Order: sequence, then C-alpha cells, then structure tokens
Amino acid sequence: MGIRGLIPYLARHAPAALTPVSLNRVPARVVVDGNIYMMRAHCSHQTPFPLLNFYAFLRTLVDCGLAPFFVFDSIGANTRHALKDAELVRRRVDRDRRRDLLQRSDAAHRELRAIQQALLSTAAAVAAADGAADGAVDKAVVDARHQMIRRIREYNKTAESLKGRKLPRPTPSGAAKPGGTPAEGVSADLVSVDAVLATANAAEEALETPSLDVAKLYNADGTLSNAALVRLADTIEREAKALAQRERASRALTPKYQADIRMLLDLMDIPYYTIDQIAMEAEALCAVLANSHQADRVMTEDTDALLLSEVPVITKVNHAKAPVLEINLDRGLPALGLTRPQFRDACIMAGNDFTTGMRGVGLHKATGFMRRYASLENVLADAALMRRHPPDALFDVAAVRKALASPTDFQMPRPLTAALARYADADVQRLLYRRDPLSNPDLRQFIHDAAQPDATPPRRGE
Repeated sequence: MGIRGLIPYLARHAPAALTPVSLNRVPARVVVDGNIYMMRAHCSHQTPFPLLNFYAFLRTLVDCGLAPFFVFDSIGANTRHALKDAELVRRRVDRDRRRDLLQRSDAAHRELRAIQQALLSTAAAVAAADGAADGAVDKAVVDARHQMIRRIREYNKTAESLKGRKLPRPTPSGAAKPGGTPAEGVSADLVSVDAVLATANAAEEALETPSLDVAKLYNADGTLSNAALVRLADTIEREAKALAQRERASRALTPKYQADIRMLLDLMDIPYYTIDQIAMEAEALCAVLANSHQADRVMTEDTDALLLSEVPVITKVNHAKAPVLEINLDRGLPALGLTRPQFRDACIMAGNDFTTGMRGVGLHKATGFMRRYASLENVLADAALMRRHPPDALFDVAAVRKALASPTDFQMPRPLTAALARYADADVQRLLYRRDPLSNPDLRQFIHDAAQPDATPPRRGE
C-alpha cells in the first residue's frame, strides 16, 4: 500500500532517509495505524488465530517500552477519500480475478501438497538406503522413486490443462533419467505462485499453474538426488504458504473481528480511537496527531503517511529482536535535489493509493521529470511526453495533492479529545501493565478463548 516502490527507491538514491533502529530505542509515544496491523494479523501465518497474532504484536510494542495510541478506520461508515474509493474499486476487480485463479487452480495445488509428502517420504527412504552397509537399494525405494516421478508427470499434465493453452516445454539439458534417456520436457524449475498471481491481467486469463522439473531431481550420473528432493519439498511448502496467505488476504475483515480487536485493546488498557465523525483515514489522522505533537512517531506500513507526517515514520515492524525501519523524508530529500512538494508530485506521477499515476512512470523517472521540469504542471504541458506516458483517467492533480497534504485547519472531535486524554494517563501509568499484561484474568480468558478453533471470544459484560 502507498507509494509504489518508495522504500527500495530511497534505499538506492537517498539512503540517509532510512535508519534501521531497534524497537526499544524508538521514542515511547507512538501513534499506530491500527487497520494496517489488524489486517497483517489476519493474514499472518505466525499462528492460525488472527487475534493471537495481533496480541503478539501488542506485546512486542509493550515489552519494548512503547506507549501506543491506535487509530482505526470506521467499521461501518466509509470515511475514505473519493479518489481512494475509485482506486480500491480497480484493485477489487484485480483481486476478484486473482481469487478466480486461485479457485481454478485449487485442485492442482492440493496435488502439490500430496507430492510434497511423497517427496519427503522418498527422500527419507533414499537416505536410509544410502546409509546401508552394502549400498544396495531396496526394491520398495526404487518403486517409490518411480511412483513419485509418475505422480509428478501426472501433475504436470493437470497443470498444463489448467493453463488453457499448449505451451512449449523445452527439455532441460545436462540431466538424464535412469537409463540415460533425457527426461521428458518440462518447464524450468518451479514457478512462483505469488509471481503467477501478480502477473494476472485482463488481456491474459490463462492460468499459469507451476510445473515441476523432473530432470533436476537427478544427478549427472542418472541417480536420484536426495538433496534435490528435499529442496523441492521445501520449495513446495513455501509455495503452499504463499498461496494460503494470498487466499487469507483476499477475505475482508469482519465487523466481529474488528470489535474483538478493540476489546483486546481495552483489556490491555491501550487507548485507541475509531474514526466515525470525520472524513479522514487512519494514516492521515495518525500524521495529524504526530504533527500536533500528540506523539513522537507514526507507525504504519502505508508509505502515503510519509507525505503527510512531519515526524519520522516507523515501518517494517515484525518482532522485538528484528530492527525496524525509521524513515525521515527530510533527511533524504537533499540527496534527491527536490523539495517536499516536488517529491509529493513525483509520487503522484508514480502512483499511490489515490491514483494509478502515469503509464510507465516509476519513482526514478518521476523524480527525473521533476528535476527537469520543476513542477508537475510543466510535465503535463509536454504533449510529446504525455503521449508516451499518458496519465490515469482519474488523474486529478489538485484533488490528489489535497489528499496527500496534512490539513492545517483540523478540528478534533470530542471523542478523540477524550481518547487523547486517556492516552496521556496511559503514558504515565504504562509500566503498570507492561510488567505482566496477563495478570488481568479477563485478558487471560480472552486469549484462551481466542486460541480455540471454533470458539468466539466473550463480549464484555457477558
């Protein structure tokens, strides 16, 4: 989410803007874009229970000495900017198409998992046979090898039929199957499922189901490679996890899950605010609060916040032992030779949550255009350039600029003022709940119920 390719671009061209820092060295007062991390907990494979994933994230913050204040988008009402709604509609169409691809390839990927089990079993049998004193290979091991190869080839036929078209399948060189004959032509290595889904587009609906390279399972002398079996099994496991994560990410957050997250914050005495009276998104309100000195840092994975926030932004938050990334845009702009408004215009050309931008333009080209033309209006006035890089149909420069600018006349609603007052109290008393949050029996019961596959966490007062 956010500005396309921003962090890799800054790492290459303005490294001074990026600072890896330990989470326990981050200033205590942090305002957090709650929706981002709520969605990440929903999609994470850390545990199969999203509430426990979010609880682990909260414990990471609390154990590192932070006093977080969470901001959430409204559960019912739509407080998004109209331009972002249009961009989300476009993304929803792409997501629906990817979901269709997932459903069409479901049977093939179930077969992938079955092949993985066969690979692991065969690898173990081969390893045991190799360790035998006489070096002889048991007939059952030989049969398992050939059965596995037949199964892979049957899977490849299924994968090819799902593609909806006949693709050339070149024979890999430098490998042979037992008997010296080159293996039947198969695709080169295991194609990434994630990359396949990312390349889906309206013009090409054919399903790119990954195929397995049988030839690479053999050594140069024609014997089956135990190490290759294990590597291929590991690859299939990674592909299956990526596929499952994609599938979970395609499901929307339910109101019940969002309400349970807020109850968890209440039980841990962590203050939060849900936007319901203002037309603003969570990351924008986080930036407003930080700019008004209510917090020292903004924590989000949405890079749009960098253009809104005047304080450094904390991102790439995983777990306590891994350093997070602190992004200070003001430190990196001198290396780019741009002012903050010029960099914002470059991000508009490259694309963000409010516009797709200009066709064929990334941040590298966009910043080059800004250094050459000095303003976005001058870029748009170049007719030849516009023919090569036509802008998005919804490319409303004034509206996107306003959406990416922090408001100067913001009036805090009363519930937000009350939540911030509670935040000030929590900042003073935070050590009380940091010592052992699970000393609260209600929280212990909530966590226990959240870990039950079919259980529903209790509501307060029940």
